[in-house]
Amino acid sequence: MGIVNELQASAESEDVLTVLRKARRVASKLNRQDISEWLDHEQNGYPNGVPVPNYRMIPFTFAYNTNGYIPAGYGRLKNGIESIGGLGLNERMALGESIGVILAYEFGEGKALYQPLDGEIAQTLRGLFRTSDPNVLRQLTFLAQLNSSFVKDIPNQIKNKVLDWALSLEAAGVTGENQSFTDPEKQLARLLNFVINDNSTNIHAGTMQGVFQVGSPQAIQNATITIDSKVADAIDKIANAVASSQELDDVDKQDIRASLALIKDLAAKEQTTKSKMKLNEKLSAIATTISIATGLVPVVEPLLHLIRAKLGL
Repeated sequence: MGIVNELQASAESEDVLTVLRKARRVASKLNRQDISEWLDHEQNGYPNGVPVPNYRMIPFTFAYNTNGYIPAGYGRLKNGIESIGGLGLNERMALGESIGVILAYEFGEGKALYQPLDGEIAQTLRGLFRTSDPNVLRQLTFLAQLNSSFVKDIPNQIKNKVLDWALSLEAAGVTGENQSFTDPEKQLARLLNFVINDNSTNIHAGTMQGVFQVGSPQAIQNATITIDSKVADAIDKIANAVASSQELDDVDKQDIRASLALIKDLAAKEQTTKSKMKLNEKLSAIATTISIATGLVPVVEPLLHLIRAKLGL
C-alpha cells in the first residue's frame, strides 16, 4: 500500500492526532509548505493574526456572570452565569486553540464553554441592561457561550480535509509507493490546488483566547489559574534541551513541542480527571520519544518527574 492510501485509511479510521502526524509526513515529503503550516497550526494552535479555517469559526450566544451576589429586585440572576441568547447578532469567533486542547474539553449535560467579552461588544451589551444601581451593572462580566456542537466537530472537519487532499493526490496519480515519492509525483502534488483557508463568509467578533469551561451554568470557575513557576521553568528547559538535541529528528521534535504546548495549557487550568489523563498521556509520550536519545534522558527525565509531582499526577 502506498503512503497516500495509508493516509486515506488513517483519515477514515484513526484519531485526529494520528492523522495529523501522518499528514505532516506526507506534506513534508511532497514539499507542500502551505499544507505543512496548516497542520502545524492545528497541532500547536493558530498564532494571533493568522486566519483560522471556516470550521474553527464558532457560533456563540451571550451570557453574563454576576461575579458574586446580586440582591433581589434588579431583575437579574442572583449569583452565577445566566444565558441571554444571541440577541439577533449572529456572531462567530475564531477558535485558535491547538487540537490537543480542544480534545481535552468536556462536553455533556451541564457543561459549557465560555469566552470573556470586552471592547465594543461588551459595551453594546452593557447598554442593553438597565438598572437603578450602576454598581450592579459594573459588577457583571459579559461572556460568549460557544456552540459545543461546532467545537466537537473540529476533529472531524480536520480529518475530512486530510482525506480530501489524499483523494486528490491519488486521483492525480500521486501514490507514494514504497513510502516515498518520485520527482514527477512531487511536481504533480505541487500543482494541486488545496484550499485550506476560505474565510469569505466568516463574521469575526474576535479571536478566542482564555476560553474556559464550567461544569454548570450556575457555578463559574476562574478563567485562568496561574501556572506553577517551577512547572513552567521545567517545560521551558525540556523545550530548549529538545531543540538543541542532535539525536532526535524534526518530526520527533515537533511532536514534543506540541505535547509541551498542551501540557503548559492544561497546567494553567483547574485539573479534572480527564485533563490529568491527558497530562499523563503527553508526559509519557515525551518520555518514550526521548528514550532513544541517550544524551537527553538524564536531563529531561528529572524534569518530567518534577512536573508530575507539582501537578499531583
